[in-house]
Amino acid sequence: MAMASVIPPPPNAQPLVEQIRALAERMAKSVGCNVGDVLRRTKSRNWMLGQIRRLRPEGLDDDEVRECIAGLSKVHRPTPVGEQPVKLTNRRPIGGLEPSEWPCWSGRAESLGVQIVYPMDIAEVIRRSQRALGWTRNFTIQSTAAAEDVGELWWDGLYWQRTKERIIVQNTKAKVKRVVRHLPVELRDADRSELVRRLNDNDEERKATKAELNEQVRTLKAKLGKLEQDRERVIASIQTGRETQLVTCEERHDFSSRTVTTVRKDTGAVVDSREMTQDELQLVLPEASPS
Repeated sequence: MAMASVIPPPPNAQPLVEQIRALAERMAKSVGCNVGDVLRRTKSRNWMLGQIRRLRPEGLDDDEVRECIAGLSKVHRPTPVGEQPVKLTNRRPIGGLEPSEWPCWSGRAESLGVQIVYPMDIAEVIRRSQRALGWTRNFTIQSTAAAEDVGELWWDGLYWQRTKERIIVQNTKAKVKRVVRHLPVELRDADRSELVRRLNDNDEERKATKAELNEQVRTLKAKLGKLEQDRERVIASIQTGRETQLVTCEERHDFSSRTVTTVRKDTGAVVDSREMTQDELQLVLPEASPS
């Protein structure tokens, strides 16, 4: 008797807390900090929430996932303050392996915030930081999360924006810019006279525009009438199998019978016949040759 094969459990069979713990451990390893630090970062929590939605397609309440993350953050302690490095430098970032609590991330967050001069999506943030700061893609993403944690940047659902409070604090020199806006103003007598003049000008221009419109309407109506006539002629040609076209003809003058006959060149058929006029009866005599 053949033994039944063992079917592995589906991904969603794993307890929720274990899935979140595994995600936090993987992220902590990738950024070089401990699990407790990851569980307390806003950006990391949002990332884990998105991963759980993907791993558990049956659907979970987001509040349940957040409560589970918060419970794990109480179990896993953050890096003690005494174990954080004391000596920090402003060197160009090359690895980004420092724990998220290290103050060096605040400087990097501020450097990134200076580049966000208008709302940007993450792709544009990465391109700008690569061009201006020489940062890699992964390092920019980590710095963006750090900037969100310290309040340097915030996510509006579509774009990353720099926090207004940070801009106000750093811009110590006030800027004055002249702008023009439409605002209500009390009118003087001179202003009323100007408005009356503008009203009269408007009336004259409206009359001229109406006259121009009427002329265009007449022109278009005439054009439409011609098109209707052409259409009827085409329909008649389709029905009768004949169409009026320009055909080359000959006018043959017969002085003996004093008639002018019009004959078609293509078929030789007589189109019509009429009497010659007095002018046509006058013979043109050839000029006499000199003796």
